[in-house]
Amino acid sequence: MSKEKVIAAMKEVFKDVPYGIEHTLTVLTDAETIMEGEGIDGVERELISVVALLHDIGALEAQRKYGSMEGMYQEQEGPAIAERILKELNYDPKFIERVCFIIGHHHTPTKIDGIDFQIQWEADFRLPTSITQPMHTFARPPQIATEPPAIVRLQTTRIVHNP
Repeated sequence: MSKEKVIAAMKEVFKDVPYGIEHTLTVLTDAETIMEGEGIDGVERELISVVALLHDIGALEAQRKYGSMEGMYQEQEGPAIAERILKELNYDPKFIERVCFIIGHHHTPTKIDGIDFQIQWEADFRLPTSITQPMHTFARPPQIATEPPAIVRLQTTRIVHNP
């Protein structure tokens, strides 16, 4: 399949929300960097790229239904939208199932069960590279075991002081 077709579908959903497109493409870039370092290619690379592109796809529907884009609502709404998009693009049902599982839990680190999900988590919740770059719109759990404590303290300081 073509990553460009998934990008086009994502941009259509987020057409009125430029931050959604920008954030998603940043997550994709970060996921690709991580995959390069991990030596991931083939179908696994495509799956991780698709997850990165569609991970927040339920945000607007969550806002419409619940008046909130909180992670738990994105997790509820995102899989059905992702499934529709991927079926229209003729992805394999098992591929779609895995993508939807990750999207349906992408704010729940206790559900991380593979490197594909771990890479999505790390790419989505990275620290901003500059003070002007917006942080992810959702609160991050206070500490992730895979991160050094210095990073956690830095982010905690950033969140506390963020107006």
